[in-house]
Parts: sequence; C-alpha cells; structure tokens
Amino acid sequence: MIRPLISYEHTQREVFFLDAREAGKCARDIIKRSTKKTLVFAKGSQNTIYLEEALKEIILPEEHVKLVRQDAMYMKKKNAFWRTLDGI
Repeated sequence: MIRPLISYEHTQREVFFLDAREAGKCARDIIKRSTKKTLVFAKGSQNTIYLEEALKEIILPEEHVKLVRQDAMYMKKKNAFWRTLDGI
C-alpha cells in the first residue's frame, strides 16, 4: 500500500478576511488546536494583501526580520490601508 506524503484534515468551514492580520490569528488558532504536525504554504500578491503580517502570527518572533516590507515606510503604508477597512 502506498501512503500519501501529504495529508490534511478537511474542514467544513471556509473563512474570509479583509485583513491579513486577522487571517493570521485564525490560522494560529487552528494550528494550536491541531493534534498533528502542520505545514503551512503561503502565497500573497504584491499589492494590498500584506500576507507577511499574517505570517507574523504563526512564525517565531526571531524570524520576523526575514519578512518583506517591514521598514517604517511600508508599515506606514500598511497602517493607512488598514484604516480604510475600519467600519467595513
């Protein structure tokens, strides 16, 4: 019998977020609740997705320096974007 190299638990739930930070918190909670090892693949665009902020929620703090768009200019730009989501 051939065993799959990758398996996953199918959930009946889909979740949509406008804010990558909230998506990261949700992913972190799902990973914490899992009783199995977890492998995460992440792919985002180069525009206003800012997936690196979601990854901050699931990687070790010392790994944050490896993420893109972490300088003051980008953080100002991200904060301005997130303010546009307030009230949605």
